[in-house]
Amino acid sequence: MGQKKSTPSSDFDLPPSDLSKMKLSEIQSEMMKRHSGPVFGFVKLRLGVKRTQDVVAETAMKWTKVLRTGAIEAKFMGLDLTTIMFNMENGQNIAEGTGK
Repeated sequence: MGQKKSTPSSDFDLPPSDLSKMKLSEIQSEMMKRHSGPVFGFVKLRLGVKRTQDVVAETAMKWTKVLRTGAIEAKFMGLDLTTIMFNMENGQNIAEGTGK
C-alpha cells in the first residue's frame, strides 16, 4: 500500500488509436514495428488452371528456395490443388529481408 503504480517508459511506443486516418503504407509500417515470432499464411493459386498435386508441391519448393536466396527462412507446402501454405519460423527476418 502507498506505492505508486509504475508508468510505462517513454520509450514504449503505443500503436495509433485510429487507423482510418492513416495511409496503407503507414499502417503496414506500424504493423512491422511490432511484429515478431512465427508467421503463417495461405496463398490461393489462380483458379481454372489445371495442375496436379506434384505441380503444386514443386511450386511450393521453388518459392521456398527463392526466399532462401534472400535470407528469409520460410517453408511453403502444398495443401490442395489451389492452396499453398507458408510458414516462417523467425518472423523478425521479414524486416531484415526487406532492408528495413
